[in-house]
Amino acid sequence: MFFKKKKEEKSEEIKDESEEIIDSNPKEINESPEKELKKKQRKRTWTRAILIILNALLGCYLLYFISDSVVEIYNTYFNSDNQEVFSINGMSKQDSLVKYNDAIDRDEAGNYLVTNAYDYGIYGGYLHFSSTPNMLENDGFSSFETYTLRDLAGDISFSSNLVYENTKDAMNYGIPLFSLPKGDYIVYPYFWEGKGEKRPLKIESQEGIYETLYTSIQNGTRKVIEMKSKSSSPALLISVRIAYALENNRHDVAILYDQEEDKALFNNIFPTGTQLEYIKKEASVNDNLIHLYNSHALVNIILNEGNDIKISHFLHVDNENITYDTTLSEGYLSGCDEDIYIRELGGYLFKAGKGYTNVNQILYPYLKDHEVGNITLHLGKNRINDLDNLLKSLLFFTN
Repeated sequence: MFFKKKKEEKSEEIKDESEEIIDSNPKEINESPEKELKKKQRKRTWTRAILIILNALLGCYLLYFISDSVVEIYNTYFNSDNQEVFSINGMSKQDSLVKYNDAIDRDEAGNYLVTNAYDYGIYGGYLHFSSTPNMLENDGFSSFETYTLRDLAGDISFSSNLVYENTKDAMNYGIPLFSLPKGDYIVYPYFWEGKGEKRPLKIESQEGIYETLYTSIQNGTRKVIEMKSKSSSPALLISVRIAYALENNRHDVAILYDQEEDKALFNNIFPTGTQLEYIKKEASVNDNLIHLYNSHALVNIILNEGNDIKISHFLHVDNENITYDTTLSEGYLSGCDEDIYIRELGGYLFKAGKGYTNVNQILYPYLKDHEVGNITLHLGKNRINDLDNLLKSLLFFTN
């Protein structure tokens, strides 16, 4: 009986479990759409989460980009701690600013008061500034009649030897860079004798303006001259240092000659150490010009037969035996030198490269808008011995 009762109880348990299983199946079937709905909802939730994360990352990137740009603009235009200040005699930025502060007036907010120059040009080592954006409108001459240079690296604030009058319309009456002694100079565009307003020249430029020239041998010494101006630095600065060698592509004198024996004519004419480049004259004027231009010489000599020495009409020398070039009378080059060598090697102030309407003309890419021009002269073979005095007066060649 006991076993029978256990068997019956077991049968009833199995029956109950079977009924529960049967009862549960319809419920699971009924819950399938609900589970599917929940699955879709979970999928949409994950999609939204991914999109939110991506948008957040994109927002962070944009925020970084904007903040980085703001920092860059601030450092470029406003943060003076990160701006270049031209050093005075190798001094630190702070010590250099002390020198500038003594030499330049400032307003109540501490801003430097300067005289703006908008254009410049250099011919044969003579520097000219313009108060207008295009100095060629003034025939290439300086807008300022007087320049007073002040050496911030020296102990004397004023020297009459550093006052240059520009009263004559001549290219060699600007600032004679080659005659300057070693130092760091600011330029007052007026007569200044140690008192009165102090507003030196400055050319505004975020990138900076830099020109480098080398002098000829002067009393056994060569100098390198840097003219530079930048918005971040208080004023335009002319730095003069001792140079121990010319750069590889520069020369003191380039001579365009006809015959090999012509080279001997120049023996013992120039100071020891003068870098000469002899260029054999070709039939093509264009080729000759390019060779001369690429020599980067202080002076170009076109050797000819005869007795003449011809220079640009823009120059002025006290020598009755010098011939000045004739000028063009028509077109854009009206008033410029007629001789193609003198004009096209004269640089920006001589409108070099401007006289050709065909931009594919071979000289155009070489001669267009180069601010530094070189003195060029035609020299008759019979006048070789007169060359020494001419170069001394124009380019400060000295033994």
